[in-house]
Amino acid sequence: MKRIVLSSTVALMMATSANAFMGINAEVGTGLWAPALSGTATIDTTTDFGSKNMDDKSFSGNSYLYADFSHFVPIIPNIRAEKLDFEIKNSGATNSVDMQQTDIIAYWGVPLVGLATAGVLNINFGLDAKNLKGTIDTDNASPKSFDETLPLGYLNARVDIPFAPINLEATTKMISYDGSSISDNEAKMSIKLPFPIPLIDFKVDLGYRAQNVTISDKLVSGLKADLDVKGMFFGLSAKF
Repeated sequence: MKRIVLSSTVALMMATSANAFMGINAEVGTGLWAPALSGTATIDTTTDFGSKNMDDKSFSGNSYLYADFSHFVPIIPNIRAEKLDFEIKNSGATNSVDMQQTDIIAYWGVPLVGLATAGVLNINFGLDAKNLKGTIDTDNASPKSFDETLPLGYLNARVDIPFAPINLEATTKMISYDGSSISDNEAKMSIKLPFPIPLIDFKVDLGYRAQNVTISDKLVSGLKADLDVKGMFFGLSAKF
């Protein structure tokens, strides 16, 4: 058993070292989000969620995870996948928004920014295919389900604080089309944890995420919605 553990550890260190030497990076992370909900939804009649005691800011049932793969080849895009699940309802459960979001992002780094700033600043841009899937339930109306995929623009900036185990990051994704729009914005601080594992950085992530999702009846028949979902999140991540 000791030989198996030792062999596995050596193999992981060799693979991670090779990836770093070749300019290949992988990062994974997961965490919890505590969103508050406001806005309106119209199915048969209009419901104002701001008056329905849905500002719960609960971590229960609200989670995210992501995986990011980047490399040194300028033309080929880097790839990032994200999954966000949240369910917000009032105490009587007669009003609720249950949504799952899946993002597949192809992105590129802005040339020479990292080199010009000695690696302190990195800026990325790209395209995101965001799938929105879920159900909205309002007073005196049958629940309305939807499953739609839209293309979004993607912009990300990261600052690595010199001589400190901290980086700051901001990301925005957005689109506006035919009466529907999505704005998905996030800011976070990551703090490197002092785990003695070579070539793997473990971090704790603290941040704030704010979304506006506007759905027109041209996108989802029989539904109009203008939702603001925002709140703090925290999680753990590892970069190889």
